[in-house]
Amino acid sequence: MPDSSVKLEDVFAIQTVGMPDSSVKDVFAIQTVGMQDSSVKLEDVLAIQTVGMPDSSVKLEDILAIQTVGMPDSSVKLEDVLAIQTVGMPDSSVKLEDVLAIQTVWMPDSSVKLEYILAIQTVRMPDSSVKLDVLANQTVGMPDSSVKLEDVLAIQTVGMPDSSVKLEDVLAIQTVGMPDSSVKLEDILAIQTVGMPDSSVKLEDVLAIQTVGMPDSSVKLEDILAIQTVGVPDSSVKLEDILAVQTFGMPDSSVKLEDILAIQTVGMPDSSVKLEDILAIQTVGVPDSTVKLEDILAIQTVGVLHSSAGRALVYLEVWSSSIQPFLS
Repeated sequence: MPDSSVKLEDVFAIQTVGMPDSSVKDVFAIQTVGMQDSSVKLEDVLAIQTVGMPDSSVKLEDILAIQTVGMPDSSVKLEDVLAIQTVGMPDSSVKLEDVLAIQTVWMPDSSVKLEYILAIQTVRMPDSSVKLDVLANQTVGMPDSSVKLEDVLAIQTVGMPDSSVKLEDVLAIQTVGMPDSSVKLEDILAIQTVGMPDSSVKLEDVLAIQTVGMPDSSVKLEDILAIQTVGVPDSSVKLEDILAVQTFGMPDSSVKLEDILAIQTVGMPDSSVKLEDILAIQTVGVPDSTVKLEDILAIQTVGVLHSSAGRALVYLEVWSSSIQPFLS
């Protein structure tokens, strides 16, 4: 990054990235990063293997998944830390906004937020206006500066000639325990096992769910990506921006598949459940109304001890049996 104005806010899990424009924001998961400019900020940096920081003013807010980091400045903040193997946070003021790829995290503070996570393998950004709040894209070509890849999850190949396409909020947490009911998992992606005992739970912007039971016809799948196979028996169903769907049954005309990504098997019979922008969740049971899973992505195991529920949420073993009628 030879340009001092370049910001690495929300940087996550990118293997190879060329950034000729200083305005490029929201990069993720860079393997090797050299920062010879003191003004460069590492706010929301995620999944960096090796980072050298010669400037004491450098902030590590929202840092995720850094293997080796030298911090000579006492004022360095680790707010929004991502992809840390083991983290204990006894201070309520600690924020985990833009958290990405955390293996084990305990959050005793209700104010903890888990927003925005990404994991891009290869990305080329020739346009300064292009934003990469992106998650798990293998190959992406962006010839249009107005095109936004916010919240992109697990897309293998995507061509986006339309500037209006939005793909927001993605993430990749392995294991998270949240004992506070106020904890929000907005923009979390790719959760393997989640039990949610409240009916009002929203799965907006969730991507790549393997198994989901949704008993209402009004379910929306806006911005869902990466579904391999889709059967659409209703003429009103829209498949705008649908990508790579494996198996899908949609008997209700109101179901929208706008921007669908990476869902393997989904049965949807519940109207209150929203799957807008769903990405990369393997198994999700949603019966609790206060719990929000907006933009959930790439979490392997999550326990949400909601105070109103008074117990750990239902896990895959229990929940999967209840949704079998929807999946058969």
